[in-house]
Amino acid sequence: MTRALPRFVRRVTRRHATIFAEAFIRHVNAAFATEQAIEETDVMQWPDGTLRDHANQDRYRELEQLIIAKMFAQLREPIAEAFRQAANEIFDGERDA
Repeated sequence: MTRALPRFVRRVTRRHATIFAEAFIRHVNAAFATEQAIEETDVMQWPDGTLRDHANQDRYRELEQLIIAKMFAQLREPIAEAFRQAANEIFDGERDA
Protein backbone atom coordinates (compact mmCIF):
# COMPACT_ATOMS: atom_id res chain seq x y z
CA MET A 1 0.00 0.00 0.00
CA THR A 2 1.33 3.42 -0.92
CA ARG A 3 1.66 5.98 1.80
CA ALA A 4 -0.43 9.10 1.21
CA LEU A 5 1.53 12.35 1.10
CA PRO A 6 0.15 15.86 1.17
CA ARG A 7 1.24 17.98 -1.75
CA PHE A 8 4.20 20.22 -1.04
CA VAL A 9 6.66 22.27 -3.03
CA ARG A 10 9.84 20.75 -4.43
CA ARG A 11 11.99 23.28 -2.52
CA VAL A 12 11.08 25.90 0.05
CA THR A 13 12.60 29.11 -1.28
CA ARG A 14 13.74 32.39 0.29
CA ARG A 15 10.44 33.87 -0.93
CA HIS A 16 8.44 31.23 0.98
CA ALA A 17 10.63 31.77 4.03
CA THR A 18 10.25 35.55 3.93
CA ILE A 19 6.46 35.22 3.66
CA PHE A 20 6.52 32.87 6.66
CA ALA A 21 8.69 35.20 8.76
CA GLU A 22 6.50 38.21 8.01
CA ALA A 23 3.32 36.27 8.79
CA PHE A 24 4.83 34.79 11.95
CA ILE A 25 5.84 38.22 13.25
CA ARG A 26 2.46 39.71 12.34
CA HIS A 27 0.52 36.94 14.11
CA VAL A 28 2.73 36.97 17.21
CA ASN A 29 2.25 40.73 17.45
CA ALA A 30 -1.52 40.41 16.98
CA ALA A 31 -1.66 37.97 19.89
CA PHE A 32 0.25 40.40 22.17
CA ALA A 33 2.62 37.55 23.05
CA THR A 34 5.66 39.81 22.94
CA GLU A 35 4.09 42.36 25.26
CA GLN A 36 3.22 39.61 27.73
CA ALA A 37 6.75 38.24 27.52
CA ILE A 38 8.24 41.68 28.20
CA GLU A 39 5.96 42.08 31.21
CA GLU A 40 7.15 38.72 32.58
CA THR A 41 10.79 39.84 32.45
CA ASP A 42 10.25 42.74 34.86
CA VAL A 43 12.70 44.89 32.87
CA MET A 44 10.24 47.79 33.17
CA GLN A 45 7.76 48.56 35.92
CA TRP A 46 4.21 49.42 34.89
CA PRO A 47 3.28 52.90 36.21
CA ASP A 48 0.37 53.06 38.64
CA GLY A 49 -3.11 53.77 37.31
CA THR A 50 -3.55 57.33 38.50
CA LEU A 51 -4.60 59.98 36.02
CA ARG A 52 -1.29 61.83 36.25
CA ASP A 53 0.56 58.63 35.36
CA HIS A 54 -1.12 58.14 31.97
CA ALA A 55 1.82 59.82 30.24
CA ASN A 56 4.15 57.32 31.90
CA GLN A 57 1.90 54.46 30.83
CA ASP A 58 1.94 55.78 27.26
CA ARG A 59 5.74 55.99 27.37
CA TYR A 60 5.93 52.43 28.76
CA ARG A 61 3.93 51.19 25.75
CA GLU A 62 6.09 53.23 23.35
CA LEU A 63 9.28 51.75 24.78
CA GLU A 64 7.75 48.29 24.66
CA GLN A 65 6.90 48.73 20.97
CA LEU A 66 10.38 50.06 20.17
CA ILE A 67 11.95 47.00 21.81
CA ILE A 68 9.64 44.65 19.93
CA ALA A 69 10.23 46.35 16.57
CA LYS A 70 14.02 46.27 16.97
CA MET A 71 13.95 42.65 18.14
CA PHE A 72 11.85 41.47 15.19
CA ALA A 73 13.97 43.44 12.73
CA GLN A 74 16.94 41.41 13.96
CA LEU A 75 15.02 38.12 14.03
CA ARG A 76 13.28 38.33 10.64
CA GLU A 77 16.13 36.76 8.65
CA PRO A 78 17.02 34.02 11.17
CA ILE A 79 13.32 33.07 11.42
CA ALA A 80 13.05 32.88 7.63
CA GLU A 81 16.21 30.80 7.30
CA ALA A 82 15.22 28.43 10.11
CA PHE A 83 11.83 27.89 8.47
CA ARG A 84 13.40 27.25 5.06
CA GLN A 85 15.90 24.75 6.42
CA ALA A 86 13.38 22.93 8.62
CA ALA A 87 10.71 22.65 5.93
CA ASN A 88 13.19 21.44 3.29
CA GLU A 89 14.61 18.86 5.70
CA ILE A 90 11.13 17.56 6.58
CA PHE A 91 9.97 17.49 2.96
CA ASP A 92 13.18 15.75 1.82
CA GLY A 93 12.60 13.12 4.51
CA GLU A 94 9.03 12.61 3.34
CA ARG A 95 10.18 12.10 -0.25
CA ASP A 96 12.83 9.59 0.83
CA ALA A 97 10.50 7.58 3.08
